[in-house]
Amino acid sequence: MSYLFPRRVLRAQDVLDPIELTQDISPAAERLSGHLNAHNINAAVATTVDVLPTAFYAMDRYVLAVPFGDAHSPTVAEPYNGFPDGSTPTDAFEVQNIFEWQPILDAAGNSATVSISTGGSVLWVNAFAQYLWYGFDPDLFVPGGDRQHTNNADEDPVNVQFALRVDGNVIPESITGVDDMTYQASIPIKPLRQRNTDPASPTILPGPQDARGDQICAIGPATFPVRVGAAVPIQAGEHTVEIVVRRVPLVLPNSIPDYSRANRVFVFSRQVHVVDLKSFPIDSVSGSEVSAAGWDEEDLITTTTIYTDRVQPIIAGYNGVRPGNLARGALMHYHLPSALLGSYTTEAVLASPEPGELFNNIYPGFTSNTVTTTRYAGSPAIGWALISDGTTSVSVAGVDTTDDGRILVLANVSVKDIYGGKINSTYSYQTDPTDPTTSDVTTVTINYIGGFAAFRIMWRYTGAVVWESVTASTGMVNSFVNWINQNLDQADALEFAEAQLMAEIQITNAMKLAGSIEIGVFGSCLIPYSQSSGGADQPDVVGAGTYVPTVFTVRRGSVVALTMRD
Repeated sequence: MSYLFPRRVLRAQDVLDPIELTQDISPAAERLSGHLNAHNINAAVATTVDVLPTAFYAMDRYVLAVPFGDAHSPTVAEPYNGFPDGSTPTDAFEVQNIFEWQPILDAAGNSATVSISTGGSVLWVNAFAQYLWYGFDPDLFVPGGDRQHTNNADEDPVNVQFALRVDGNVIPESITGVDDMTYQASIPIKPLRQRNTDPASPTILPGPQDARGDQICAIGPATFPVRVGAAVPIQAGEHTVEIVVRRVPLVLPNSIPDYSRANRVFVFSRQVHVVDLKSFPIDSVSGSEVSAAGWDEEDLITTTTIYTDRVQPIIAGYNGVRPGNLARGALMHYHLPSALLGSYTTEAVLASPEPGELFNNIYPGFTSNTVTTTRYAGSPAIGWALISDGTTSVSVAGVDTTDDGRILVLANVSVKDIYGGKINSTYSYQTDPTDPTTSDVTTVTINYIGGFAAFRIMWRYTGAVVWESVTASTGMVNSFVNWINQNLDQADALEFAEAQLMAEIQITNAMKLAGSIEIGVFGSCLIPYSQSSGGADQPDVVGAGTYVPTVFTVRRGSVVALTMRD
């Protein structure tokens, strides 16, 4: 109801009308029964009254850090580690090749799920997962080798999809790919690349033409960090929110994919973060109901009928109102404390203009906090390096930590190239996109797909030197340019990967005393292994049984840090 205005001013000569008498008393009873709205409450209540924050929002999370990339050849000592040789750590989840959505389970059978109970609400969900398609074999990285992955990741995509599932229903908008496993993009054929074009005897067909490209319905790189998010309206009750995964069957033109036991995809670290944005505040106390009987014609007007029977119950009801006795809609957003304490963002462009900033520092291990300031040098340093060009860095400073709460960090790093040496590869390709029986053979120089870059979110107290890791945020990307640029001259081909990271940082008492922290994105190179000796076709291989230094290039990055009440 709106403001309560008096119906009239009673004068001595007025006639006592029963309707008007009723209207003098009933609005007060109605207001006491909770019929308030935003007009009845001052906006300053947010600073003058203690309001339990979780009455209007709530947060919950699932976080599991699963190490990867610490395996290495037993003949080579630390710290030259990082090559994923097929070892399976505890809590890594193997994706079944059944084209069905699967919960991501740990060793104890628990899924990456958040359970929450709420009224009518909108759930803001952010989730993260790191996957790896096993099959990188050091013995395959040899001159003239026609494949670098036992399951052919140098030519075929892994085809995995992630999505958010709420109460058993997959949110279609959150699927990382299209919901059509046979989807293929159209490729416009250029005048110099027409159908039935043989370089020896070209036959250029007239007019623009079209051919169907490779299957692109799901994520393709052999290893990649994935972040998905959605805002999901829900009804009152118990709800479950989880991140799920599935393997999409690979549709090949000339063969059937081999999904044998050796063809394994694993999910490592995963996170689910849910903010319950309640549509209405939770009612923590029972309401105060009171009634005032209306007047009938010829009712007696006495002290008892006016005061004792009608006014006194309303007075007693008002005196008995407890804190929190509000109806829905009585409080607006400006009356309530915000779930968001502060936001900090940055977008950094490195070494502009192109090509970007180079990094070859060596991955120190999943659990290591070792940091190096040497990003790129002839003799690679060991440790995580802040993604920076020396002037601009992918970090935010001055993140206020004086209040209790948590910090949700969403970060992106744009990787231009991951280079781990080159190899001459000979393969056949289809000369006529519409005729699978036409083929030719070519030899090109391509990057090792065994070049890996790892990224991680780290933080430190303002003015401090030591950085702390958020291990669950670690993401790994491999050099996957080969199958993206099939049938092209790949000598200068580069991949453009957008590595997406996520972390939640609990504000501790030490952080509150410090007052603020700095948050940044760090990177390092996982070192691929080669058993071949250097030569003209492998100029970057140092010698038999040695590691090939990996180099990756970052063009730009961004960080969004949101501090929220706990």
